[in-house]
Amino acid sequence: MLPNLNDYVKVLLFGALVIFGAGTTRAADDLPRDAAVIVLMRTDPNVPNGACSGTVIAPGRVLSARHCDTGDAIRTPKGDFPVTERIAPTRNVDALIFVAPGVECPCIAPDLVLRLVEGDVVRAVGTPDGLPHDSSGRILAIINASEIFPDEEGVYIMASAQSRPGVSGGGLFIFRDGAWRLVGIVVASARNGQISGSVPVWEVPELF
Repeated sequence: MLPNLNDYVKVLLFGALVIFGAGTTRAADDLPRDAAVIVLMRTDPNVPNGACSGTVIAPGRVLSARHCDTGDAIRTPKGDFPVTERIAPTRNVDALIFVAPGVECPCIAPDLVLRLVEGDVVRAVGTPDGLPHDSSGRILAIINASEIFPDEEGVYIMASAQSRPGVSGGGLFIFRDGAWRLVGIVVASARNGQISGSVPVWEVPELF
């Protein structure tokens, strides 16, 4: 059963020290984690006061959530790279591309063809505080976004893959045909992060 629709929140991280943690373990072929980056948001040019997550989909391009649009730099293990452009979808869908020259692959392109159904096992990946967030769970439902946030269009993938503050903008992945596929953007959570809501990439083909 899904939570009460009033229980959903957007999952940004505020007021935290945002660094990439030393000694985090990554498998050599673990592309979803390797493509995950931090989106820095700040009012003081020298001090980040909030963060979202993102996924590198091509050199210099990071897929994230639209409600993270105050992000002004992308933090990777190689350093910070200023955002020079933001590309938003044509509809009111919680997705955004940050253009940040200098951000390099590993990257993973969105899969615009694959369609998901209830029961599929998906994986939510982000870097909310510089350390990997990685949670798997099953799709519970695919619902109209307006059922949760009345002004939004499109659909949400609701899953038991967990979320927490700062995971907004992170990738939703599924393993198919021997490879990880980027199928969504984590944008909301409920039940203290036990349930995540994600925008499917097929809702915003114009971004790619």
